[in-house]
Amino acid sequence: MSAERAVFLSDLHIREAGDPSARALLSFLDTVPADVLVVLLGDVFDWWYGMPGHVPAALAPVVERLEGRELIWVEGNHDMRIARAVGDRLDVRIGPQTIRVGGLSIDARHGDLVEQDRVGYRLLRGFLRSPLMGAACSVLGPRLSQRIGYAATSAKHGVDGGLGFDGRKQSWLDAALSHAQARRAEGQDLAVLGHGHWLGWWDEGLVCLGDWLHWCSYLEVDASGARLMRFDGGASAVLAEQPVGAVPR
Repeated sequence: MSAERAVFLSDLHIREAGDPSARALLSFLDTVPADVLVVLLGDVFDWWYGMPGHVPAALAPVVERLEGRELIWVEGNHDMRIARAVGDRLDVRIGPQTIRVGGLSIDARHGDLVEQDRVGYRLLRGFLRSPLMGAACSVLGPRLSQRIGYAATSAKHGVDGGLGFDGRKQSWLDAALSHAQARRAEGQDLAVLGHGHWLGWWDEGLVCLGDWLHWCSYLEVDASGARLMRFDGGASAVLAEQPVGAVPR
């Protein structure tokens, strides 16, 4: 996949179209030309397990605004099997993507699998994407499945200390830095990750997108290079144009 210009963002954790993160996204999209590739690196919604042909009413306005754009949506660990619901309307993908933008080769992924020693998480992740889980959700129906999913994510946020800054973990960042070094050895210029809720740009070629939920942060790439950005008050501002490590609050 290649593009002349792209923006990368992740971790919006939207529950309904009226959420602040959703309103900021829709405002941001108004400023992005239609020919710019928008890459969503997972957890666009706080929980959505795709059911064939069904879009939750609370999320439908956001989905409708994404239609018709140059777009890649890479599933995260809070939005799964989404292609079953909107694969005929949006380009939904699973797993890492290599995207060439403005002369840069970018490894783009959600980032929940960079900690390779988390066997328990990998087993849970596999189960959530299994036919058995799909069958269970079909029996429960979309509304009850959504309610159970929100209850589970709310409990997880409580254990992790809440979404965003308090949920950042050094072990994840260390694994992400090793991941970026490995990608650079393979010839990639940047490894762009969501999931960890860190925001920054490191010498190893790692760009962590922070989270749109709190930062409205994103990476912009074009022929002139890459820039870590923040959208605020209807306008965008540059946070970094080169490696700076973690961006402070």
